[in-house]
Amino acid sequence: MKFNNLHSILKTHSPDAVYRGLPLLYWALKKPDCVALLLKEGANPDISCSIDEELRVSPLYVVENGLRTSRRRYKRQLVHEILELYGASAIRYSDFCVLDVRPYSNEIIL
Repeated sequence: MKFNNLHSILKTHSPDAVYRGLPLLYWALKKPDCVALLLKEGANPDISCSIDEELRVSPLYVVENGLRTSRRRYKRQLVHEILELYGASAIRYSDFCVLDVRPYSNEIIL
């Protein structure tokens, strides 16, 4: 995900929008500047990411467990710090019952 593309998307979509079944924040986890932009625009730092049918986790959990991160250690650390700055927790939602009560879809169709 490129910063300029993300910036354009945020003009018309929520920072919690979903792309290809996962929230934008998940796709941004390799780029600290994109993570910071999403969180600054109000993205939920603990949004549920359905990695597969049996695993739903928060973005910080994704980073801490190496499920989607930059190869560069300093970028991984920076993303981790940005998420923590915005109050993120490392959560494995699939261990809990979670109900999403939003009445509308925020899926991005490109």
